[in-house]
Parts: sequence; C-alpha cells; structure tokens
Amino acid sequence: MKIRYVIVVAVILLTTGGNGLSQERKSNHGCSLIDEKRQSQFILYERSEKAVVSGQRKPDVVLRFRNNTDCEVTLIALEEPRRLLFVKLPDGRRKISVTNEFQDGAIINLLKYFVVLQEPPPPVNPRKKLIGIDELNYHLNLKAGQSIMFKVPLERFDKWITIEVPFLYAWDLEPLTTRVYHRAYFANFDLPDEVFAKTKVCEKLESCRSTHPNQRLRRTRR
Repeated sequence: MKIRYVIVVAVILLTTGGNGLSQERKSNHGCSLIDEKRQSQFILYERSEKAVVSGQRKPDVVLRFRNNTDCEVTLIALEEPRRLLFVKLPDGRRKISVTNEFQDGAIINLLKYFVVLQEPPPPVNPRKKLIGIDELNYHLNLKAGQSIMFKVPLERFDKWITIEVPFLYAWDLEPLTTRVYHRAYFANFDLPDEVFAKTKVCEKLESCRSTHPNQRLRRTRR
C-alpha cells in the first residue's frame, strides 16, 4: 500500500508548499490548538462494525470527529440528537428523562456529512475551504476537546470519495443569506490498510491487489 501514501505526500507538498501544518498551528479568531501535532478539526477511523440493512448485515465504518481547539464548534444533525437518562427519585423509583446533551465520544446516527466523488489520485484534504449549505437542520454543539462518532457504510468507499463534515465556529453563526461552513475531511487513503483492502478501489491498484480478500481467495483456489 506504500504507493497510495507516496501519492498523498507528493500532492500535500504541491498543494501546501510544505507549510500547511505550520499554518494550522496559528490561532483562529483567538482559538488555540489543544494538540499542536494535529489539525484544528480532524476525522479518524475508529472501528468497523456490522449493520442490518433491509435484512442484510453490511459493514459500517465508524469515524470520530474531534474538535482539537479550545473553542466550541457547531455541527449539523438531520434530527435532534437525544439520549435517555434514568434518574433515581428520592422514593427509590426511577424516572426516564430525555436530554439533548451527549457525552464525549457519543455516536450521532444522523450527523450531516457529504460524500464527494473524486478521481484518483486521491485528493489531499484542503484546509479552510468553505462550502455553502442552504438547508439547516439541528445544531449540535461540540465543546473544546470533545469528539463525536458517526457511521458511514463501507460500500461508500468502493469509489474514490471524500467524506466531508461541515462545521461552524461561534462567529460564523451570524445571520447570513447562505450560511458558509468550514469542513473536516476523511478519504479512502485515511482508512487502515486492512479496511482499505476490502474496498473495490483496492482491486484497481496493483500494489493493493495482493492484499485484497478476493485476490487471496483466488490464489488459494489455484
């Protein structure tokens, strides 16, 4: 899989001129990075799990969006995130209540994200690139250092794509005709090797074919 990492490094140097990371360390409207080795907002692979869709078990990729600044950011959900709380009353009974507050690392099932089709070589995640979104649903506030998780079907990565999660800083919440969002990115090449090997795009890469499950199966049958 070394070839896809070589491609990524080469495009990063061409796109950022080699100083993209140093620019990320600068504060944004007074926000500072918590981990200076990371970008201000980033998405990481968390795990894979099975989901039941129309009676069939299909794999999901669980991703984690982290706010790596000391400022609060706002994301979008397609419905209001809620969770059940069990509260013990003074008389010993338990009462069920609903809250829209969530714990760090909670899974948000209907987080708003975009799937953008790309052509190989895979794209480098450009920072501070804005996107206009006309629709607004529910705002989800993510405090400094907090993270949330969301699921993406693994089959989405059968093409070269970028998962793009829009978010806002507090100063972006002023009324606008078309609200403009920042984005955090996750692409095929961000998947772990063993997960990337299960995608159809792996079959098209010469360096990846030897690790693809279908290729291993064919060699076993010979």
